[in-house]
Amino acid sequence: MDIPSENSSNAARRQGSDKAQSLEPIPKLARGCRVMLRYNLWTEAGIVNGALGTLTSILYESGQRPPTIPVALFIQFDNYRRPCYSDNSIPIVPITRHWKSDGNDCWRKQFPINVVHVVNIHKSQGLTLDKAVINIGETEKAMGSKAAIIAHL
Repeated sequence: MDIPSENSSNAARRQGSDKAQSLEPIPKLARGCRVMLRYNLWTEAGIVNGALGTLTSILYESGQRPPTIPVALFIQFDNYRRPCYSDNSIPIVPITRHWKSDGNDCWRKQFPINVVHVVNIHKSQGLTLDKAVINIGETEKAMGSKAAIIAHL
């Protein structure tokens, strides 16, 4: 399901996640999809930028439904071992990020998560993974090249 963001303007809506500090304009989410948190929410509990989890449910305000933005996403994080709801998930609420584009103030309200199919070598630094598939690929001599792709299983 598409979860459209709330934006300050059409120009802000057209901006990619790089400008909006990792907030996607319209992530495609479904219960059971793998996600990565892109924001430090609760560092003591491991709910930090790069934490991996599974989307368990989407909560809308009473009387609301898509395409409005949900109230919360419930995510079961892989390495979270603190108090949680009955299905071991915790709620993640939308956040708002501000930036300037062509001299205009812009903002986007969205969930600080990305759907994850693979994690590149740079994003995996510091992660603890139970399993991984590593594709070393051809020998690469260029500086800054990505030598491996890691897929979380």
